[in-house]
Amino acid sequence: MNGAPGYADGWPSCIRFWAIDEWRRASEEYRGCGVAGCFSGDLFICADLLMECVHYVIDLEPASAHYGHVDAVGATRLGKVASNFNDFVACVAHDSGDLHRYA
Repeated sequence: MNGAPGYADGWPSCIRFWAIDEWRRASEEYRGCGVAGCFSGDLFICADLLMECVHYVIDLEPASAHYGHVDAVGATRLGKVASNFNDFVACVAHDSGDLHRYA
């Protein structure tokens, strides 16, 4: 967790927060995929579940109506998991299983 190179032993969550230098633009990572049309230029992958089975993206476009929102990347769409990064972290700390309601 918190930018660790892998999953932290003893931490009950399978979500890893990426170090900032690892963040990637979702539009580049998912180029050519069905979900790619959902991405703006300023959605960045900031965390993942189970070694990148699910990516979590944050909207960093200040002019966006969804600025700061964190979404899970599904096969064909994004699913909102938190209104801001602090709420996302709190949800992970409380019960990361709760983040799967986007499916």
